[in-house]
Amino acid sequence: KTGATGSTRYHQTLALTKGKTYTFSGYAYANNVNSVLMIQYRDSNNVIQTVISDAFPSETSPKWTRREIAFTLPSDAFSTSVTFLMAIRNGSGTTYFDGMQVEVGSVTS
Repeated sequence: KTGATGSTRYHQTLALTKGKTYTFSGYAYANNVNSVLMIQYRDSNNVIQTVISDAFPSETSPKWTRREIAFTLPSDAFSTSVTFLMAIRNGSGTTYFDGMQVEVGSVTS
C-alpha cells in the first residue's frame, strides 16, 4: 500500500488443527506507516478474536524487519478456519511484506 491515509489488509485463511500452537512470521519494510501482523479466529461463542504483533518499525530510512506471533487455536474454537493478515493501520506511507509463513510450534525457523 502506498499513498492515501487509511488502513489496508492482505489476508489468507487456512484450516488448522484445534489445540495446536502455530507461529505466523514474516518481514516488512515500513516507510512512515504503522504495519502489523494479525491473526483472527472465532472463539467458542463464534466471536472473532484478534491477536496482533508488535508494530514493524516505521522509519524515514526503513529496513527489513522480522516479526512473529505465536498462538494456540483453542480446542473449543468455533471453527478450524484461521485468517492471517498483514495490515497497514491508519497511515499514508509504504510497506512491503515478504517471506510470510505459518508453522506448527512456537519457534520460527
